Amino acid sequence: MDGESNVASTPIPWSLMLEYERADAVLQLFRQFSFFHADKLLLIEREEVICSPGMDSERMEYLVIHGSVGNARKEAFLKLLRLARLTLVQDMASQVVVCPQIGDLLPNTMLHPLWETSQVRSFKKWNRIYWAMRCGLLKKIKRRREMIQAHVEQVLGLKAENLVQNSSVEAAGISHVNEEAFYNSFWNLLELEQEEQNAPLELYYTACSEERVNLSTVIATVPTLILLWASWDITSMEWLRENLFNVTKILKANTLQTFSSTYSSSMKDDPWVETVMRFVQLPRRIVMYRRTRLKRYLKRAQIVLISVDREKAAAVDALNGLFSEVSGWKSPEVPLIPLWCGPDGLQSDLATELNIAQLPFFVATQLPDKQTRKLGDGRFPRICYITSHTEGEIAPDACMKNNEGEEVSERGFRLMNWHAIEKKEREIVMSAISRFLAASDAPLRFIARVDRTYQMNPASLAQVKKRLKPEVTSFVTMSGTISTLDLMKLKEKISLLSRVRNFFFDVKIMKPSIPLLIQLNPKTPTRYVLGSARNITCSECIRDVLIDKEHHFRCIQCDQSEGVVCWMCFAAGKHPQHHVLLRVPTFSETTLNLLWGPSNVSPLALFCGKLVSNINETHVGVYCNGCSQLICGVRWKCAMCYQYDLCDCCDEKRNRREALKCEGDASTPSGGISGPIHTFTPPSTHPKEHLFLCIRHGCGADGDACLNPVIEKTSLPLFISQ
Repeated sequence: MDGESNVASTPIPWSLMLEYERADAVLQLFRQFSFFHADKLLLIEREEVICSPGMDSERMEYLVIHGSVGNARKEAFLKLLRLARLTLVQDMASQVVVCPQIGDLLPNTMLHPLWETSQVRSFKKWNRIYWAMRCGLLKKIKRRREMIQAHVEQVLGLKAENLVQNSSVEAAGISHVNEEAFYNSFWNLLELEQEEQNAPLELYYTACSEERVNLSTVIATVPTLILLWASWDITSMEWLRENLFNVTKILKANTLQTFSSTYSSSMKDDPWVETVMRFVQLPRRIVMYRRTRLKRYLKRAQIVLISVDREKAAAVDALNGLFSEVSGWKSPEVPLIPLWCGPDGLQSDLATELNIAQLPFFVATQLPDKQTRKLGDGRFPRICYITSHTEGEIAPDACMKNNEGEEVSERGFRLMNWHAIEKKEREIVMSAISRFLAASDAPLRFIARVDRTYQMNPASLAQVKKRLKPEVTSFVTMSGTISTLDLMKLKEKISLLSRVRNFFFDVKIMKPSIPLLIQLNPKTPTRYVLGSARNITCSECIRDVLIDKEHHFRCIQCDQSEGVVCWMCFAAGKHPQHHVLLRVPTFSETTLNLLWGPSNVSPLALFCGKLVSNINETHVGVYCNGCSQLICGVRWKCAMCYQYDLCDCCDEKRNRREALKCEGDASTPSGGISGPIHTFTPPSTHPKEHLFLCIRHGCGADGDACLNPVIEKTSLPLFISQ
């Protein structure tokens, strides 16, 4: 046995492998996946740290294979990947997209025509002929004609004369007759076997009533440019107007055609021919003449526009609008065939097999040459161009590759690669950011990644026995939303990260709300007989509220003279329902610092004096942090956290649980009326000092429509210099 052959062994996680074990594993994987050298595959050693709020940081070291593989090699790739996980690397990850590649066949699928044309009718006709051949109908028709012809000849006596003339030949010997009968019966058996192999006749009946066309039939004769587009996609519509329905280019082509004796001089300015030539190689022009007069040009290529709209009418209207802009102009050499994926749109079979990630999506097919037509499937058109599926997936920006030259930041510091910094320094920075995010609910996400990439190309496969030198890349990114107060806590660490070459700071800096002030009633002898207590006046029932003995509500849209609501008036719903109220617990300060407050929370939308709400008062997109259910009815939002909401039921349960822990009896209001059953205390799983906003109705189609955060437009260098 060859010493270099793979021996079955117990797989080991990549993080537990030693340095030499990792090198051997990479070399063996190169040998195993050498079959896919035509595909775009990368082998990446990845070190990644991900930090998110409310959770411990994830530090991972793993091996990942990245790229794309053609549909024809899908099964082989999956088998080799499973073998690698069972024998080499136990936790080997895969980021491989299975999709058609250059040289593969286009997926065979049925598509709806947007409107009926002569070409569509011919495609349907050829589809019926194809299934007639598959079902054996043409052979049966031929046999029936032969039987009718033999019967006619027998009736006319032609067969009898032949028998008289050949009577001496028939008497030559019994062996010859038996041999002829044997061969006749043998051919009859072959025909019966062929009939059994024919497709069921129901398929032909289905093809006769089929309104769709086969994409393989459409692209079978000429080079084809296939464009998948949508009427709702702005990029697709702009590309169509710029390249296929360009009014300036088409007007120029019409002008040249009018003033030239032949159309050949204006073919260079045909926008459809020019567009197709950028993707495929066109055959030479063939002109059909009749009596020294130009008859017509033969079709050299075609453009197939496949709409991925869910509604056919939207695609038809959009395409008709484009044709009307150019007065219905069409190219004589490159026809345009409009098709539709069906009501599934981007979830249709064709879009799924092509793995469409962006629009417009291009696929070009080329007919094989004479030599490849002789080899098996070489007679079918092959893909010669397809939109890439792997661009921009390894790193968040196209400039991830390390620049060997020196770079200087705006502050004059020399930029360094993240992987070039010592590991201890990187650990200190990542630990500080991880501790902050674990103790905060700021919607931030921090990612630090170091990749060592091996290219699986023929050049590297030729040197597989040598030690491969990877290409090292790295980047650091921080994204999300954070307030100015929390951002100052990370200023020192962000200042260090700003010296990293590939540091991407995509953070929205949010201004906290202005403080909410509570103005106490003046202390006068007429109000208090026994000592003094802090109190305010309810704007609805005009009674004194002792803020140290009972909680109250404060409207953040009204002044204090009109916005103080005691708990009894709140239960009665006396304050305007579209206003947002702040629940203020007992023993609160007179200056309330809030993240969400008067300056960034607006009242609920009104239309003709009524709330613009939705069915069942649902807060669309807002889920309770207690029961994880969609909030319906009253919504309690923490005014000091970024994203913390409770439904009315969970808020009541947690308040009751906290009330059982409180000692002493319920307090009595100054008016002699008994206080609320449960003294307000925040939930046990949430900081007790945090205040809650009460949003009593849904905000329409967007549950957070009443939240209007103010974002500061501050660049990273300006923030660090402050």
